Amino acid sequence: MQSLIGKAVAYLSFLLMLGALIVQRERFAKLRMALPVAFFVLILSWWLTLKPSNDLDWMVDFRNISYAEMDGDKVTIHNVRDFDYRTDKDFDENWIQREVHLSNFKGADISMTYWGPTLICHTMMSFDFGPDGIICVSIETRKEKGEAYSAVKGFFRQFELYYVVATERDLVRLRTNYRQNEEVYLYPLVSMNKEDGKKLFLDYIKSMNGLKDRPQWYNAGTSNCTTNIAVHVNAVRHAKAWDYRLLANGGLEGMMYGNGSIPHDRPFEEIKKRHHINKRARAADQDPDFSQKIRQWDE
Repeated sequence: MQSLIGKAVAYLSFLLMLGALIVQRERFAKLRMALPVAFFVLILSWWLTLKPSNDLDWMVDFRNISYAEMDGDKVTIHNVRDFDYRTDKDFDENWIQREVHLSNFKGADISMTYWGPTLICHTMMSFDFGPDGIICVSIETRKEKGEAYSAVKGFFRQFELYYVVATERDLVRLRTNYRQNEEVYLYPLVSMNKEDGKKLFLDYIKSMNGLKDRPQWYNAGTSNCTTNIAVHVNAVRHAKAWDYRLLANGGLEGMMYGNGSIPHDRPFEEIKKRHHINKRARAADQDPDFSQKIRQWDE
């Protein structure tokens, strides 16, 4: 992708210089107004030709695409990430297969990770299948080797959309225990009944399986970690009015507290403090009961 961008920039720069030379001549003065429009059309035409791909040289943590197979009540999920971290850059790669049963579904949780300014956060969903364990899903950009995330590039078809399907010991612990200055809050979705929760999970499965054969673009405004959660939720419930906090999602906690989606039986700041899990996650660390330990709200 980076080489493609470089070639396009070089080509457009050449055309820009050529156009500048042309419009300097008085007899071509009428082109001065038309030239910016022509360049915009040219760039837009190039942009629309970009196609997402699954066949690139991916970073290790985005190497495999997760997908699922259904067999009645049983869902078999392939390529579930379960890395064991020493630091956020040093880890043992491990991809596993998980089986869960829809009849064991207990509920869904949403986590919000903040770093620096609190206007923006990263959201993830966790699906609890009781004795089958918890499946965590983070909707992210799929990065190639040597590629770094850019919020600006995220608007312009530069990253493929990726569903990280993982254990919480991977996705949550990476943020609480190994990345610097990330604060994680985990909230049960108390207003979602089990049937809607199962439908939500199956809608995630539908999207995951779709990406395996038909890659899509990530978009920082319209197809990101939070707007995609909203799309999935609206697929199983009546759509609610759009809210600016789906983009400025640092305010999502307040919105969900206000509409009763997360616990709201006490003041918001007290709820937020109870569901801040960094301390519990660091204490649990390698514990096989990591997911249970971080949910000990009253301790």
